[in-house]
Amino acid sequence: MKTFLSVCAILFLCANPAITQSANHVANKQSQSVQVDSSIRFSFDINDLITNHQFKGQKNSFHVLYEYAGLLKGGEFDPQGHKVAVETFPYFQSVRGEIVNFVQNYPDADDFYELFGEDICADIMRAFPQIKRIELTIDVPAFAAVNIDRRITVVLTRKSSSKAKLQTHR
Repeated sequence: MKTFLSVCAILFLCANPAITQSANHVANKQSQSVQVDSSIRFSFDINDLITNHQFKGQKNSFHVLYEYAGLLKGGEFDPQGHKVAVETFPYFQSVRGEIVNFVQNYPDADDFYELFGEDICADIMRAFPQIKRIELTIDVPAFAAVNIDRRITVVLTRKSSSKAKLQTHR
């Protein structure tokens, strides 16, 4: 039976050269390598976090977008947000936890939001070498004499040398 099916397949392919050419074309395309530049980004929000920044009871929302550096090796699912090895991507709960901790322990509540945001970003870049670029937008709601909702955005990108030291205004 196998021999009969093999003979039928050969006869079919010989009678239909377009199918043979098509199969060869697909095989050749699959062996070609594709060279592309790619980046993988991840984002999340921290909404209405009480920061007490610039006044008691202040709530801010943080919109975080970061881009991974280099090749990534999959990390394990970790709902507790434990630290992961440098060669894996950072579990976002770890990044989120670092931001919340940094914000709640920020030493200068009167700092300009631009400096506050830059310091948050620098802290994340120091804590997570897997992150190449971070963009942080902080929503600042209207309050007191400043009756206008506003936001600031800070973007930090790691220099190509991984040994470059992050410097901020502090």
